[in-house]
Amino acid sequence: MGKERLLDNWCETGNDIEIFKKVLKELSATTSVKKTEARCVTLYSKNDNSVATEKSVPVYVLKPGEIWEIDEKTHQISLHSGNISRKQLIDYGASDLVDEYEKKTRLMLCIDGKVYFTSSNLSSTMGLRTDIKGEAGIAPTLERDILSAQRLNTCEDISFITRTIDGLRKTFAALSGSYTYVPQSFLSDIITRIESDGVLGKITCNHWSINNILSEIYLEFPEKAAEISALYEFEDEIVPGLYLSKSDVGECSITVRATWRINNSIIVADELKRKHTGKIVSKDILEDIDKIVFSKYTKVPELLCSLMGTDITNPTWAKTVSSKEFNSLNSKAIAEAIKHVFNEIGMVSAVGKKTEKSIYEQLCNEVDPALSYTAYDIVTMVMQLPERLTGLTTNSKNLLAKACGQAVFVDMTKKPKSSKVVLTA
Repeated sequence: MGKERLLDNWCETGNDIEIFKKVLKELSATTSVKKTEARCVTLYSKNDNSVATEKSVPVYVLKPGEIWEIDEKTHQISLHSGNISRKQLIDYGASDLVDEYEKKTRLMLCIDGKVYFTSSNLSSTMGLRTDIKGEAGIAPTLERDILSAQRLNTCEDISFITRTIDGLRKTFAALSGSYTYVPQSFLSDIITRIESDGVLGKITCNHWSINNILSEIYLEFPEKAAEISALYEFEDEIVPGLYLSKSDVGECSITVRATWRINNSIIVADELKRKHTGKIVSKDILEDIDKIVFSKYTKVPELLCSLMGTDITNPTWAKTVSSKEFNSLNSKAIAEAIKHVFNEIGMVSAVGKKTEKSIYEQLCNEVDPALSYTAYDIVTMVMQLPERLTGLTTNSKNLLAKACGQAVFVDMTKKPKSSKVVLTA
């Protein structure tokens, strides 16, 4: 495993599941949790007032409770300072890490007598421990480091997430003493469990990505999709999938999303998250996935099939009214159905009132009033929105995918309140 994997910009991607498992195993083998008393952590902050040389890296030595020193002759107060051997670090093969330190992170830590490079990600989690909020806790400045050292003197225990490769050490997060570590390789356990169960058939990987912050993989089940297609004869390509992600540096919990791809659009049918606190047992999480996620997830094809038999367009209109009146009545019924789905899935909460209105109007304008629509048409129209919408933030995209994933569970036999619907031309 190369030292480049300690760099903040390291990232590996692919679509081979076995390689994904291999990289996770290697990453987990280099990762450990260093729980220590906060007051025993010394900060080495970059010293811009001294000239760096080929042999040494000048630093301010900020030890909680012992930050300042007084000159016995002049009685001037100054920060403790020192040097770290650049040559020794270079000999260890840390030239890129030294460069990252000098140009970006500007901070090293000494924990139990050992020096650790730091990730840019450390700042946000350290700020939570020292109660330094906003930009002041993130920006790599001497002022931040002095304040951090002062507050570490009275902080509770900290769990540092560290990785060690060929003798080089780096810490990526400063988490609470109650943090429960679960290795990244746990995602491999989930995949292996699903493969061994065989309920969803063969697994293919759409893509995976691993970096020092987050590991994620998106899987699909083509054999199950073929089975669903043969059984229900849907007009659209409907493929079940699974999104798995995990971070061991405090960015997110263990996340499992049951997904469905409707043609090119991916929606979230259900989601399970577990925080890194308390006792985490792999067996319990795997059972939760079975109970919470798949129990609801597997009902989707059956629900979509039932929607095909639920008319939005009244079948009697074609025989009882003129084509002009048919188009008018049909447009109104379809608009009401779209609005009903939007209200039930909380579209406004997902994307905001202004965007919801824009999406609604666009869908209404795309409707062909001369055609008959079923609840299936309306629901799949909504379910395909995530692929069509651009310009949303990552958070809004995730909220939209979750909201649209609930469209299939909306009761389409319930008559919407037409008085609240305003159709645009």
